[in-house]
Amino acid sequence: MRRGLAFVGVAVALVGVAVLLVAFGVSSQTTGSIVEGVGSPTILPNDNYTHVIAVSPQRSADVEYAWSASKSVRVYLYQAAGCANSTPGYVCPGPELKSWWTDTGIYTYTGSVSEPYLLIVQNVNSTPVLYNGTLVESYPAMSSFGTGWELFVILVGSVILIGFGAIAVFLGVFLRGGVYGPPPEPVGQPDSALLGRGSDDLDDDGWDDAPPGRDADDEDDEP
Repeated sequence: MRRGLAFVGVAVALVGVAVLLVAFGVSSQTTGSIVEGVGSPTILPNDNYTHVIAVSPQRSADVEYAWSASKSVRVYLYQAAGCANSTPGYVCPGPELKSWWTDTGIYTYTGSVSEPYLLIVQNVNSTPVLYNGTLVESYPAMSSFGTGWELFVILVGSVILIGFGAIAVFLGVFLRGGVYGPPPEPVGQPDSALLGRGSDDLDDDGWDDAPPGRDADDEDDEP
């Protein structure tokens, strides 16, 4: 067993699990934001009130616009659209989403949100009208990403970390320790004591260099 490798594998796998839990936890959260509060404008008799309602672009969101007035008024809610041959940033009515002729109303929508809304209120009364409206947009926190690729990459990365950690744990548990240990000591090394010779009779390698049949001391007696 290789404990160090197993511990590293456990740590990597835990990091992958943590990333996975955070990704799923954040994606399941819901953020509610009051995007627009119209306030309390006073609309004069036979006058119109126009307002652009900003939104947060999302792939999926729940939108609710609720309003009320002190008297019955005509209210039109449009999808805002750009106007041709006009000042940049100025919007014109696009598709009509909802219209009322009453003193209170509500509009709900679920789906993709990209463009702002255009609100037009007409006071057909002979007296001023007090108007109040609020738009609330709710969306999953992860939908703030431009595309779904960011969440996909996070999930794939966490799965890869968990896989690498599992492999490391497996190898750490089942790989035999000491496989790459030091080489064994050499055997068969001659021993001068066993050969009955002194250290002077042996060369640097521990072997006798004298020819067979002659003693190393005889070489010194030759003339």
